[in-house]
Formats: sequence, C-alpha cells, structure tokens
Amino acid sequence: MTGNVRRLLLVLGDQLDAGSTMLRIASRMAEVSHEAHAATHVWSHKARLTLFLSAMRHSCGLRGEQGFDITYHALESHENSRLAELLKQDLKQLQPSAVRLVLPRDFRVHQELSAVCKAAGVPLETVADGHFIDSPENVADWASGRQQLRLE
Repeated sequence: MTGNVRRLLLVLGDQLDAGSTMLRIASRMAEVSHEAHAATHVWSHKARLTLFLSAMRHSCGLRGEQGFDITYHALESHENSRLAELLKQDLKQLQPSAVRLVLPRDFRVHQELSAVCKAAGVPLETVADGHFIDSPENVADWASGRQQLRLE
C-alpha cells in the first residue's frame, strides 16, 4: 500500500480483542523492539513477550485470511526500534488524511504517537477503549481534589 490512503488505522498489541472496533477494520500492525524488550519500561517475563508477539502475528494472519488489507511490520523486517519512528515512516509513505487508533492504555505511547502525527500535520483520531467503563477525562475529574486514589 503506497500513496494517499484515507485513514491509517493502527492497532496496538494489547488491543487484539476480536470484538475491538478498530481491529475489525484495521490495516496496519507493527512489532517494535522498544515495546518488545522487557527492560524498556516495565519488566515482563520472556514467555509473556513471546505470547504477545505471537498473538499479534496470528491476529494479523487471521485478518488477512478474512480479506482485510493488512500491513504488518515484523521485528526482523525493519530497523525502527520505536513505534513512533515506524509511524513517522508510514505517514511519509502512505500520506493518510488521518490516523485512527483506540486510545492507548499507556499514556507514554499516546504522547509519542500524538507528537509524530502533529509534526506531520496529520490529525490523530482516538476511539474510546471499550474495555474500560469510563474515560480518562471522567476519571481525572473524579480524582481531582482527592488526596489519594484507592481501588477497593
């Protein structure tokens, strides 16, 4: 896929639920070493990382079999270590009118992807994550003024 695409749909590896709105219509998925390596942010067991990458590859294969136009960037197929770098490259190549993704669960990932889209002049559209019962904005409103937050 090259040239002008209407929307670039991104699916993150922790959003592979078959019922996910974005996964049903997604076209791009990528593995990046920055997210796959355990020591980068939060420690993860190697077996978990293996299952995570395996789930991404299997999900991509399944979507392809269902007739979706999927582009998948496997770790060994590119030099980019960060998702933001790969997105920057895809934005240049595909020239989408917008990027759409389910709101990342990781604030850091959302900030990095937002910065890349902003620098490229491409709007970033986020879709609410149906796995949560409330939005980050509502939780922030609820939490404001509280001395400590507790999950009970």
